[in-house]
Amino acid sequence: MTRSRPAHLFKIAWYRSWIIRVALVCILLLGIGFCLNFYFSLKSFDAVTNISFSDEFEMSLDEQLDEYKKLRTYYRKLILDQVTMQTMTHIPKTKNDVNNILKKIQIHRYFDPENMIVRDAMIRGRNVQWVNGDTIKIFSFSAKLGNMHIKEKYSRLESVKRRRKIIALKLKEDIKPSLILSHTIVILVCLILIVIAFIYSARQYKSRTDELITGLQLWSNDEDDFRFHGDWPAELGLIARNFNHMADEVHRNRQKSLYLEKMASWQTIARKLAHEIKNPLTPIKMLINQLNRSYKGDDTKFQTLLNSSHDIINSEIESLKTLVDSFSKFAKLPQPVFKLNDLVKTATQTIELYRSAYPDVKFELNNHLENHNYVFDSNLLAQVLKNLIKNAAEAQKTDNQIVVDLSLDKKTLCVHVIDSGPGIPEDIQKNVFEAYFTTKHTGDTHGMGLGLAICRKIAMDHQGKISFFSKPGKTIFKLSFPNHLESTETTSTKHKEETLS
Repeated sequence: MTRSRPAHLFKIAWYRSWIIRVALVCILLLGIGFCLNFYFSLKSFDAVTNISFSDEFEMSLDEQLDEYKKLRTYYRKLILDQVTMQTMTHIPKTKNDVNNILKKIQIHRYFDPENMIVRDAMIRGRNVQWVNGDTIKIFSFSAKLGNMHIKEKYSRLESVKRRRKIIALKLKEDIKPSLILSHTIVILVCLILIVIAFIYSARQYKSRTDELITGLQLWSNDEDDFRFHGDWPAELGLIARNFNHMADEVHRNRQKSLYLEKMASWQTIARKLAHEIKNPLTPIKMLINQLNRSYKGDDTKFQTLLNSSHDIINSEIESLKTLVDSFSKFAKLPQPVFKLNDLVKTATQTIELYRSAYPDVKFELNNHLENHNYVFDSNLLAQVLKNLIKNAAEAQKTDNQIVVDLSLDKKTLCVHVIDSGPGIPEDIQKNVFEAYFTTKHTGDTHGMGLGLAICRKIAMDHQGKISFFSKPGKTIFKLSFPNHLESTETTSTKHKEETLS
């Protein structure tokens, strides 16, 4: 009885799995990467904001605005002085006089002349003075000069300053919080999804790993038929497939070893039986013949009985000799001698041998081999073919036909023996390769049940196997063994290369 080991020896905690540890490290690094990206994005945002909305830039704008104010005041004073000087020599009496004065002082350098309007005005005060920002009084007239060029520049610069303040306020109160919120949501959602995917994958991996370890434990506890089934992912699938292949090989080797042990035991028993049975047969036969010859009496009935008994005993002795011969052959089954032989010739000779023995059976050889020469033991392989053809011929009843098919499947030689007999009953199919198992208990073809056992032993000696498929009306026996010619040629080539070097 196999002692079962503690379950904890076959299971590992999830946090001890190196794949899960690597995944956790990757998730941690990914999270750190997200956080660093978020941090540096904020730093970059603040840096750009500080550069674009620095105090120095604000001071420069204010200084420029002050310069525009001073320049505007200077232009107004200059225009006022120039008009005063012009009116000292000539007092304007008409609108044209006012226009001429304005042209003389080149008013277009300060104002847009297209929008200039001169009107009559009864405004108290000095003869020449500024009424408002763009209207000047010249005696009894007022000239609306329009927008001063410097004022437009001032307005644009002031607009830029206002927009800058608005944008800075938006960046501080709206855009930056939104950026922080969006980055936080993205990071959290990504981390949550990654954690969920990790947990799911880890559970699947842990489940598969536990199943793998449990399966190995079951197989190690002598459950030889255990195999992994289902679609296993990636490296676990590779491990499961390799395990199944290894388990199949171990099972086949174990079955082969058990069968060879049985064969060795059967051969030992056969050797002893042959020895024990053969020894008394010759004396018994001599005595019964001597007894038959010694009787010289006149009793006809007794003589008839004696002759009949003599014939029956001799017949049984011959049967026992045949049995002893079968035991001896089985006990002295030789080891294979591998050399280059013609497989087609071996099959043809065996078929011709039985063609005359079974004239009612139609024999056919199908050769699919391009090369006829392979490495095998021709005597042992002929013995396999003889057993299979003999069994097939004796099983024929109607439509008697036996086909021997020779083929090469990749690196495996295949010999099929196909007959159209009644088939092998399902309830005895598992026993057909067992020694001393036979269905031929009576008749001329009484057998010992050693033929197929010998065939299987020979197949194993050739590193191959023998199998069959049977149904009513068709039975196929398949002998397959490796093509030893390739390994021989490879070894020979290597030997030649080593010799030449």
